Amino acid sequence: MINNDLLLQLSDWYEVPRHQVNIACGSLLWHYDSLEQALAAAYPEHPWKSDRFQKDSNWSNPANQRAFLDRIGKELGVMEVNLNLSN
Repeated sequence: MINNDLLLQLSDWYEVPRHQVNIACGSLLWHYDSLEQALAAAYPEHPWKSDRFQKDSNWSNPANQRAFLDRIGKELGVMEVNLNLSN
């Protein structure tokens, strides 16, 4: 069950597993494909970061891997990625 005492900031939603959302408010997700879409509709002014939401098999999806690496690279100041693996 979602503990409302722990949802003090909008960013706290990133840590809520989908199965808990389904239990607490499953009908909400009938109208949206994801918790992220529902929250973006309710709070469009908040800069939601897709890769921070709890996802099933998060790391098996290359798009999720790329989104994470792009975000963390920007936070760390990575300017360029060299994909040339030959020496």
